[in-house]
Amino acid sequence: LIHYNKKCIIEPYCGWVLNENNEIIRRSMPYGISDITPLPHYIFYKKKKYLDLDKAISIHYNWFNYWHFLNDTIGQLNLLEKLKFDKNVPIIVPAKALTVPYVRDFFETNFSKKWNWIFQEHDVYVRLNSVYICKSISNIKEHLIYAANIFNKGNSNSVDADKKVFITRSSARGRDVLNIEELKPVILKYGFEIIECDRLSMPQQAELFSTSRIIMGIHGAGLTNMIFRYPNTCKIMEIFPPGYSPTHYYWLSRELGFSYSAIAGDNLSSNKSFYLTKEKLEIFLKTQ
Repeated sequence: LIHYNKKCIIEPYCGWVLNENNEIIRRSMPYGISDITPLPHYIFYKKKKYLDLDKAISIHYNWFNYWHFLNDTIGQLNLLEKLKFDKNVPIIVPAKALTVPYVRDFFETNFSKKWNWIFQEHDVYVRLNSVYICKSISNIKEHLIYAANIFNKGNSNSVDADKKVFITRSSARGRDVLNIEELKPVILKYGFEIIECDRLSMPQQAELFSTSRIIMGIHGAGLTNMIFRYPNTCKIMEIFPPGYSPTHYYWLSRELGFSYSAIAGDNLSSNKSFYLTKEKLEIFLKTQ
């Protein structure tokens, strides 16, 4: 948790914190950014609306990707909770985050109502005497279980649950299996229920995955839902595009104590979409 104890501005487009000289406070930027697009001249800001506050917390990034939301955004709230941070201090959030269904579900929870939120519109600059900036580390079990518990209350999470779930993806999102219709008979033959997470609310996802003993899916944020199964046993089976195998869900499986296996597809197409033969999928399923 970083405290910048000087006058500053939070601009609404990227959530960057600017000092009085219109310079970016680099610690307010997400990890991995090195090249900075120059911001407009200070005269530009004079034409905009301002909100004046004494102090606030800035949590601007990662509301728009499901994995980052559960891992990073809620991980930052977990950090504030551990530090017993004053919940009366406002948290600045981009107003456009409310266009995301799982974010709207989050703000319906009792957990969210403990905090003091301010939704920053696209043309409003927040002027502050000091700002707190949170940073969280990826794939930390504590953060993700903390996130799961926000939505998982009251779910059965049965040790004896035997549900098998196959997570598919909309073609509009990219990184989908182009011949998925050809594979569906094989997937169903092995007892999987085929679902697309984008079609489910957060409470529905929490309920479904809390009772899923095996979770198989194309590499993507939907696999983060394995957190709702913890602390019971689970097997994770991930499908990668050829030549592309990031390790997010391998490490998350390890963190949660779940078994893990993976398979790569063939014939990469545009937008990281690919094909997977029925024969290759069947061999993979038989050996699990």
